[in-house]
Amino acid sequence: MAEEEGVDLLMVVKDASPPVCRLVEYSRYKFEEEKKKKEERKKQKAGVMETKELKMRPNTGDADYNVRLKKALKFLEKNNRVKVTVSLRGREMQFKDLGKELIERFQEEVGDAARIEQAPTIQGNQITMLLAPARE
Repeated sequence: MAEEEGVDLLMVVKDASPPVCRLVEYSRYKFEEEKKKKEERKKQKAGVMETKELKMRPNTGDADYNVRLKKALKFLEKNNRVKVTVSLRGREMQFKDLGKELIERFQEEVGDAARIEQAPTIQGNQITMLLAPARE
């Protein structure tokens, strides 16, 4: 019967009594199965929270700062964590308070869109802070 119609006989449940079979085009069936697996992986990956990093310096200009701020808000909206890093080089190390002020200003401007997962900390020549999306 399957040969007459030009399709394949596929056993769906072999443990049943009698075994359950279907008449299908095997290539099409295989394609549908691959598609289902791909969708499952996509859904599984969507649940994973990624960490995005934004780097700045104490003398970062206002335009660049605003770009970083918009990017951070976009990342938080997409349910990603944001690591904000202010790098200090050379003589900037003497003015750690400028970096700290910049990161605190960033924190204030992000506002209710994020909660602080890790408060601003100084590690060597960097000041880092980790923001997570605000719980709804």
